[in-house]
Amino acid sequence: MDTIPVLHVIHAFSDNSMNRITGQIVQRLRPQGFDFHIGAVVYEEPLQGYFRDLGAQVIEFSQEGDGPLRSRVREYIQRHGVRLVHSHSARTAIIAGLALGPGGRGRHIYTKHLLLSPGDRRNGWVYWALDRLSLYLPGHVVPVSKVMGERLKRMPGLRRSRIVPIQNGIDTERFFAPGERDATRAELGLPADAVVIGFAGRIELMKRLDLLLDAFARLRPQFPALRLLLVGRGSELETLQAQAARLNISDGVTWAGFRTDIPRLLAAMDIYAQPSSNEGLSLSILEAMAAGKAIVTTDVGGAREIIHDRATGLIVPPEDAPALESALRWVLDEGGARITSLGEAARRFVNAEFSAAGMVEAYGRLYRACLAQAGR
Repeated sequence: MDTIPVLHVIHAFSDNSMNRITGQIVQRLRPQGFDFHIGAVVYEEPLQGYFRDLGAQVIEFSQEGDGPLRSRVREYIQRHGVRLVHSHSARTAIIAGLALGPGGRGRHIYTKHLLLSPGDRRNGWVYWALDRLSLYLPGHVVPVSKVMGERLKRMPGLRRSRIVPIQNGIDTERFFAPGERDATRAELGLPADAVVIGFAGRIELMKRLDLLLDAFARLRPQFPALRLLLVGRGSELETLQAQAARLNISDGVTWAGFRTDIPRLLAAMDIYAQPSSNEGLSLSILEAMAAGKAIVTTDVGGAREIIHDRATGLIVPPEDAPALESALRWVLDEGGARITSLGEAARRFVNAEFSAAGMVEAYGRLYRACLAQAGR
């Protein structure tokens, strides 16, 4: 049986949730006749072996050939007879769009994980402009939440037929590792009887971890066993560490740095808090729900598509430190009862509604529709 070559253009072979979604697509659609190629535009090695083990061909465009990246991608598409290109970020969407040219737009799918706002990062207007430009190059844009899909459909010049929302899904069993709780806490120096609020992700401005530090500082006098576990790296790390020192809470905050063993880290947490000012459909929250954690998050992006307030977690307004503190206090006030009930409800919900199988099935339908249209 002839296979259909599909090229995923990703930022780098780093171990992150977006690349794991690509891995799920490769694993589940490859037996259905797709031949996957995974190309990165920035050199980084960690997940190369992961994709190779799934049967994908791996290419580092930053290390391959001469000339601009768009020319290297174009040459690869032509040499391997690639029939469909799937990009995953503004930069890769622009590179793929330029590589395919105007005539190849119908063969280009772009998964939109986050719709940027100017305040998301320093020099945000530049990134915002490139982010908006990237939306007009592919044939189909795939927002990862329904609310993002509605926002995109209202943008000038974007035909509604080009917007195909597909909610994120995860391998839910991978993140449920309660047996790792004690060992991970011992490794990190967290007391076995501590109540741990955690976060795992990029330490960047839009995550608003400064609000979480403020809330933690106000809660700690009432809950002396409380600890904060922050997992990740990013441009705001030193600023936040200085804030923790000013608040006199450094002894209660564990900075775990960049880690790839996220299921183990989630096992060490009791409450997962994400006070972001902007999100798409947060994979980090889905992973924490699959791990059975009580969730406190902000009302941004697709939060209400995955959190039923005070049932599968708590939702608070963004940029509101007192509301974040109040929500965390509500979860903590009943001892472990609310933590347990919220975590169990979250796990049941994400297992039923946000599996990787359902997400990949939707991508398979979109792939076939795009190929059929290109054939016509």
